[in-house]
Amino acid sequence: MGQEMRTAAGWLMIGALGLAGCAREAGPDAYGNVEAVETVVSSQVGGQLIALTVDEGRTLAKDDVVGRIDTIGLALERQQVDAQRAVAASRRDEVARQRTVVESQRDAIDQQRQAAEAQRSALDVQLEIARRTFERTQRLFAQQAATSIQIDQAERDVRVLERQIERSEEHTSELQSRLHLVCRLLLEKK
Repeated sequence: MGQEMRTAAGWLMIGALGLAGCAREAGPDAYGNVEAVETVVSSQVGGQLIALTVDEGRTLAKDDVVGRIDTIGLALERQQVDAQRAVAASRRDEVARQRTVVESQRDAIDQQRQAAEAQRSALDVQLEIARRTFERTQRLFAQQAATSIQIDQAERDVRVLERQIERSEEHTSELQSRLHLVCRLLLEKK
């Protein structure tokens, strides 16, 4: 019986130790601080995330692609910017063409103004000659060496030339105004 007793006592001790081990509260196996490394992940462009192909805990290398962003908005914005750029280029080309036209107009108006001034000078000379002719005709008429028709014709020549000079001055003034307007337009087109 000695052997059986020892076996029963061994089992009893194992059972008591097992019960004693179960009676304890579960405590931590170790104490210390756990530190996490925070890494900021961002996309190069903004937009709605439509796919994410990364597993938690996976180590990533720099520039790894882990997701896909909806780029329809970006594509539409790019098309809009391209269209605006094309419109701006078209406007720039149109302004350049308009500038060429305005420069041609300026040159033509300046030539007309110069021609009007030359014509005015010629009319001044003709008026001086007509006035001398009129005065001479008056003296001849006073001496009864000229007819009243000749004096009327000389006076008419003076009046016609004076009216032509007035119209020439108006025309020159109008050309000068147009020239100033065209020059102002040219300055605006720069």
